[in-house]
Amino acid sequence: MVETSDLSRCIRASIALTVVPTGPKVGSVNYVAGRNEEEPRSAISEKRAVKLELLGRRFTVRSDDDDEYIQSLVGFVNDKLTEIREATGRIDADSIALLAALDIADALFRERREGKALRRQVKERSHRLLESLERVSNLVGSETEPELALARAGAQARAADRE
Repeated sequence: MVETSDLSRCIRASIALTVVPTGPKVGSVNYVAGRNEEEPRSAISEKRAVKLELLGRRFTVRSDDDDEYIQSLVGFVNDKLTEIREATGRIDADSIALLAALDIADALFRERREGKALRRQVKERSHRLLESLERVSNLVGSETEPELALARAGAQARAADRE
């Protein structure tokens, strides 16, 4: 599975897709992906049309994201589609797209799991740091020689970190 830091940006996209007819079939797809609440959109933002191509198919995308961001999404998806096509030898665009979606979902779930583990680790370390600061505060407040109390607290904190 391919790892990428652009994955989280991919997931936050809010794009309406309309298929531009390229052959006898004419179709349209309206799609709005979930939005990351950490990145609110401006109430004044204006959607505009951006033309792009995915796996040889042309699309018009209406979005309030900048062109560079849209093109980074297109590049990411095209790279994934090409990777899947070359790895499987498939030529059917639907199968390639479904396998790429599964691969991207796998990467997303792994990233979420890693993010959750990192948040838990930060929370645990923050809790230990606060406990150390409270111990130092208590020692300094009870000692007549603050420098000695700070040295003792530092030694205790280092010992606690090793545990």
